[in-house]
Amino acid sequence: EAAGCCGGGCGWPCDMCEVMALQELSLLSEEQVLFVAGGSYIYLPSYFVAVDHETKAVVLAIRGTISLHDIISDLTARTITVSLPTMPEPFEVHRGMWQCAENVKADVERRGLLDQAFSRFPGYGLVLVGHSLGAGTASLLSLLLHPKYPTLRCLAYAPPAALVSATAAAFAQPFVTSVVLGSDVISRVTYRSVEALLRRLLRVLERCKCPKWRVIGAACCATPLDTLLSEETALLPESAVLEVPVAAARESTGLLAGTLT
Repeated sequence: EAAGCCGGGCGWPCDMCEVMALQELSLLSEEQVLFVAGGSYIYLPSYFVAVDHETKAVVLAIRGTISLHDIISDLTARTITVSLPTMPEPFEVHRGMWQCAENVKADVERRGLLDQAFSRFPGYGLVLVGHSLGAGTASLLSLLLHPKYPTLRCLAYAPPAALVSATAAAFAQPFVTSVVLGSDVISRVTYRSVEALLRRLLRVLERCKCPKWRVIGAACCATPLDTLLSEETALLPESAVLEVPVAAARESTGLLAGTLT
């Protein structure tokens, strides 16, 4: 399914261009691509449904961050507590990505995409795939779909860290596989680590006798800090600086991801 457009060469993210790009990059045939949801919205990332005859699987793939809407979903980082009938106890999740998972599930069910796919391809299994934002969404979506599709598998490439609490992670371990390349920061940064980084940054700024505009300018121009912090602009001693509460830092800077609600 795809709405018509100029024919594929417009350079705009219309549905037909999304389908053509998907087929070229994935080497999927037109018959294998069952549905493409091209545009992304707040708490509803792009996704597509395809069929892989070689592995006998219906594949639901969710795209990573590509738009401002997706960035808002990423930065809604405060955790919320949710419950599922299949889980022994409530657990915490990344609020933005949980809403993404719920909305993808609702959209897929409203369109009847999986029911139609399995009626056409009986005996096939369900595989969820995603990268970055898509990986987090796919992982949480697998928790939501697992009661109906107990044999599903999820492949999460570079998923965000601290996506769920330990109980949910242990429950999902048999059917969710995370793949992380090297020291990818997205799969390691957490809400608390961002708080700690913010606290350290503010403390260094308070200790530095160099004007703040020069510090920020040096960062923008990739000037080495050892060049900036000469003897004349050395840091003040730790004892000369008061501790900055994280809550106050959030209010004064507005830079912390968790401020989005």
